[in-house]
Amino acid sequence: MKYNLEKTLLTMLLIILSLAWAAPSKAVIFPRPLEGISEVRIVIDKLPPDAFTLNITEKALKDTILTLLNRNLPELKLTDSAPVDLNVSLALIRATSKTGSYLGYYSHLLVKLVDYVRVPYPSVEAPEFYRFAKALLWERGVLFGGSSEDAWGQLENILTETMERFAADYCYDNPGCRKGE
Repeated sequence: MKYNLEKTLLTMLLIILSLAWAAPSKAVIFPRPLEGISEVRIVIDKLPPDAFTLNITEKALKDTILTLLNRNLPELKLTDSAPVDLNVSLALIRATSKTGSYLGYYSHLLVKLVDYVRVPYPSVEAPEFYRFAKALLWERGVLFGGSSEDAWGQLENILTETMERFAADYCYDNPGCRKGE
């Protein structure tokens, strides 16, 4: 009985998570947070151990994002020394039954644009010192799940949609932007 309940709950969870849910992009600090940004640096957070077994690698993620940004926003420069980070984070959990058979996976992709702002260092002895703090400029998160056969394809589709949303928001904040195809 307990096994059937766990299996039913896990199946329901996989079904719910397999329907992609996208959180709206949001600006946290500035009314036009992407205005004037001319270059970004792509930062991929460390991938979970199960990502490699699903053919998801840091290189594949970075190459896909580079291709999508070059296609959608040809005027946005991608450099390793840019002051603004396009941060990509992927959480991934493989679902298995009690017998160890593979049931599928569920995942959360988070893409955010982070700038570093200079703020005064709170010190009476040295008021001239500053430190840098992260400022969230843009963010989009997506939950998804499915079987191992379509993991990379589904992630690639979600990355495409996310980068298209980023390009649309970027062009909204930067009138005259030459959005790609």
